Amino acid sequence: MNAKQVLEAIRREILNERGVDVEEINSHEPAEWGFSFRYFGTWEMPEGEEDDGDYDWKIPTAATRARLETICAKHATKTVSVAWHFEGEKFWLRFTARAK
Repeated sequence: MNAKQVLEAIRREILNERGVDVEEINSHEPAEWGFSFRYFGTWEMPEGEEDDGDYDWKIPTAATRARLETICAKHATKTVSVAWHFEGEKFWLRFTARAK
């Protein structure tokens, strides 16, 4: 499987999650593909911040980060590396896959 095919498999898995908003797969570099998604898993306030009911910078909980790491490990191959990234505001995350 190439990097885009790996991302397609991950995207299908993420689309099965209830309430998750998933964007299309795109590439900004020839060997790297990615897609952004939000509302996956559970989120919490960063330490030292107060929740005013409309806080847009929550962070993924440890359980959500563990699920993301499990998905990366499940789909990584000898020729494709997979990573997830926290994009910051409004619960956005991103998966990327890159040819090794």
